[in-house]
Amino acid sequence: MGRMRLRMNIFLRMLIAAVLLILTVGSGIWRSSLGKPYKPMLFNFHKVIAYITLANMAFFIISLLGIGSLELISVLMLLLGGLSVLALLVSGVMLNNDKFSCDQSTKIHSVASALAIFSIGIFLFMRVWGSIGIPV
Repeated sequence: MGRMRLRMNIFLRMLIAAVLLILTVGSGIWRSSLGKPYKPMLFNFHKVIAYITLANMAFFIISLLGIGSLELISVLMLLLGGLSVLALLVSGVMLNNDKFSCDQSTKIHSVASALAIFSIGIFLFMRVWGSIGIPV
């Protein structure tokens, strides 16, 4: 009974994280498709959803750290994900500020987004399916 509850809890948390991530990416793509000057309401919506997603993922990842042992690749993926999220936050501020080059900031934001999704996805896959024995 306890194992099933743990699996359902993890599934629900992953579902919430996925929905928030889709909202964040979707609002970011929508926002960038409208071009400059960026609409303040859409920028604020994107920023708030991104921070909610970040907090949700942080709590979820912290809860997963207590399950099983950590492999080196898991730690490396988590570090890469953390650095990518930091690059996302910095490049997001740069995109909103007119003093910086929009093209370079957009490229950094796009690459950091892909790296964050990839590395955190690999980390979650390894922690969830590897450590608690959910069959693939």
